[in-house]
Amino acid sequence: MPRRILPTEITGMSGKKRRKKPKKASDYEPEPRLPPQLEERYALVLAALSGLIKVEHAAKRAGLSRPRFQTLMHRAQASMIESLVPKPPGRPPRSSHEVELEQQLQKVSRQKEKLQERVDTIDRLLGVASDMLTGRLEINKPRSKRQSPKKPAAPESEADGEDPDPALDLLAGAQEMRQLGLTPQLAAAIAGVCTSTVRRWAAHVRAGEPPRQRRGGPARERPPPQKCAQVIAIVRELEGLAGAQSLSHSVPGVSRRQAAELKQETLTAMERERKTACSSVQVLVPGVLRGFDAMCPRGADHDQYLLIAADAAVCFRTTIGAYLSYDSPAVADLLERDLAEHGAPLVYRMDRARMHRTDLVLDLLRQHQVLLLHGPPHHAQYYGQLERQNREHRAWMTAADVADEDLAGACVRMKLALNAAWRRPTLGWLTAEEVWKQRPPLLIDRAELRDQVDDRKARLRRHDAFRDEPDDVVARFAIEQELTKRGFMSLRPGGNC
Repeated sequence: MPRRILPTEITGMSGKKRRKKPKKASDYEPEPRLPPQLEERYALVLAALSGLIKVEHAAKRAGLSRPRFQTLMHRAQASMIESLVPKPPGRPPRSSHEVELEQQLQKVSRQKEKLQERVDTIDRLLGVASDMLTGRLEINKPRSKRQSPKKPAAPESEADGEDPDPALDLLAGAQEMRQLGLTPQLAAAIAGVCTSTVRRWAAHVRAGEPPRQRRGGPARERPPPQKCAQVIAIVRELEGLAGAQSLSHSVPGVSRRQAAELKQETLTAMERERKTACSSVQVLVPGVLRGFDAMCPRGADHDQYLLIAADAAVCFRTTIGAYLSYDSPAVADLLERDLAEHGAPLVYRMDRARMHRTDLVLDLLRQHQVLLLHGPPHHAQYYGQLERQNREHRAWMTAADVADEDLAGACVRMKLALNAAWRRPTLGWLTAEEVWKQRPPLLIDRAELRDQVDDRKARLRRHDAFRDEPDDVVARFAIEQELTKRGFMSLRPGGNC
């Protein structure tokens, strides 16, 4: 009978199951398969390595050159020697390139996790903001695994069945967005309120009060119409110089706050009336009126002045020059250059500076039959067009960082850039140079125009309003009326200055 095998013979004497040792990985490599077409060359290489045949004869029989055959033989020897060299025990070390790639992979994985967290947070924020905007914020519904914010205690009005205050939903949404990492300012902005409002609502909810409370004292009634009329009359009489407290003492029964409100309303009405009574001067035809002004460059220590002449209908700079002094000879020199290069306009508009009214300048203008127009005194708004152009000049020179020694060359570049490269909506998206070249010729009898202006001046002098006015003020009205009559200028009511 066959012998019975005991369990102890299987598991061992102790009865414990023996652990099988893992098989050691074999480093045996089988003999490489040799293609039939390479058997002859393989045998020749082995014979040459063993010395059975000379290299020259082996190369000739293999159909190769001697250097090529010897190179193949040396490669076989090098591979065999490299295989016979003993290697250090253990796992072969990885290359530095592999280590670097693994580190980069770990870094990218960490960045991916952070980005995924940010995406989840942004989705959560968008959901909260959308619910707040649509009024569908569910306070008690958790949106993630994080602890959802607790709903603030409902006021008594909501507990009694009245409509809940929407401020509670906004406050809950703002608090939830704060927990998600948003700043207080951004969370309040999404809720549509300011940061202080969110803090005030939270304080009211913690105290068990409704979040919305009316701020300030009770509304004050407007004073009687008779007292309002008295306050308005005082404000108009003093041109708004009196303060609110003075007005409250002048009219009994009117508080300081009420006086301040009435004063503000009156000043607003006075300013609107002033603008309605004003008129804007608009030159309609290019080449009729030409403005002249001086400018001191800012942004650098310039010791020179820029004298600029530009057309009033089109923002076309006719002449720009740099001078060491701003005096009558410099003004006359630039005007003479401007008249020689671009012809004589009908009128030159200048401010009331002394160097603009010297005999040298007046004789030059009289020689070319050009009228001189001065604006009203102490009203720089009359020359607003020139001031806006000077603002462009300063901005261009500041950006170009112009120095004193290059000021003359910068004037040429600036004039070319502002005239030929800037397309303006007020000109129908054309440049000033394009509109200037399309201007109609001025076929005007200048002597007749001067006579008509003198005649109109004499007629204006007969009115009481112009009897004591200076000659240049009367001349301004006469020139404006004559140019308006000929269709060169328009006075638009309701000025904006």
